[in-house]
Amino acid sequence: MASGCVYFQQTIDGKRCVLVSPEEWRRRKGKLEQYCFNGGKGCPVLMSMYVNNGGAVFLNKLRKSKSTLK
Repeated sequence: MASGCVYFQQTIDGKRCVLVSPEEWRRRKGKLEQYCFNGGKGCPVLMSMYVNNGGAVFLNKLRKSKSTLK
């Protein structure tokens, strides 16, 4: 079984992807949850972050945040 995405966290608005606003999460929850439960693999939100934030730089930050969130 795959682990969940590190960005799928408990918030005051419930468990959701913290990379999107609560409003956007409510609109897109049905489509995005599958990626959250699959460790973020294939996630369009993560891909967008990757493309917009310089690829390798973003991945290095992602790896560091994974270790600090545990």
